[in-house]
Amino acid sequence: MYLNNFRVSSSFNDLFKDLHTPSGPTLVSVDFEVYGNVQGVYFNKYCKDMCLNLGLRGWVRNSRKGTVVGKIQGEKERVDDMAMWLRLQGSPEIGRASCRERV
Repeated sequence: MYLNNFRVSSSFNDLFKDLHTPSGPTLVSVDFEVYGNVQGVYFNKYCKDMCLNLGLRGWVRNSRKGTVVGKIQGEKERVDDMAMWLRLQGSPEIGRASCRERV
């Protein structure tokens, strides 16, 4: 499921690759993987909705390992907000899950 199209890669927090332009905000890109009960509970839909609400671009999909993988890109502050959502909240049905950056 694509949130919007883009193809830039990096990882969470201190591993951000800045795509800074002097006249605009700092843009970053993050690859992520979410573990736990994340398939069959509308996680991808909630993830897409949250990204769109934050003005982010990217994609999210189920993996063959039973996890959810994706990539998000946007302003650093908003990507940080999304990373916190992935780690601490997620969709209402997932219960306990963990999220890691992917390299």
